[in-house]
Amino acid sequence: MRDRSELLSGRKLTEPPRVFIGAAANPFAPPLDYRPLRLKKKVEAGAQFVQTQYCFDVARLENYMQQVCDLGLTERCFILVGVGPLASARTAAWIRDNVPGVHIPDAIIKRLLGADSQKEEGVKICVEMIQRIREIDGVHGVHVMAYRQEERVPDIINASGVLDGRSPWFPPAGQ
Repeated sequence: MRDRSELLSGRKLTEPPRVFIGAAANPFAPPLDYRPLRLKKKVEAGAQFVQTQYCFDVARLENYMQQVCDLGLTERCFILVGVGPLASARTAAWIRDNVPGVHIPDAIIKRLLGADSQKEEGVKICVEMIQRIREIDGVHGVHVMAYRQEERVPDIINASGVLDGRSPWFPPAGQ
């Protein structure tokens, strides 16, 4: 529809839809070496951006992104890395054990366990992840998934510094 200005039936469209085609990627699910090739297939099929599964292992992400860059995919597709605050060590362990493709290192769970406020520590970890991820070649941004903590998204964005020196693309509320 977008590229040929026609429906599958062959009927022509007077104006094609203006859409930005996205896909999902999971750099953290085995087999790890296959993940960049899977992304390549999605880009070849027309994906213009991808959003990844939650990232809690920056070292694995760096390895994945190196392979993705080597394939030239970052020149053809925007990559947004999934991040989010963990509410507790118990939640982190549950996610690690029950959500396919989410790898949460033991060190993060241990850090949450040792915190006075696990929820606040989860936010700090998320902010630190954003700051580290933004330094990785080929990463174009992050998407914050704050399940049942949506109200914390502005805090996370502000604390991460990703918008420092940038003007908002939307008018401030009430204007």
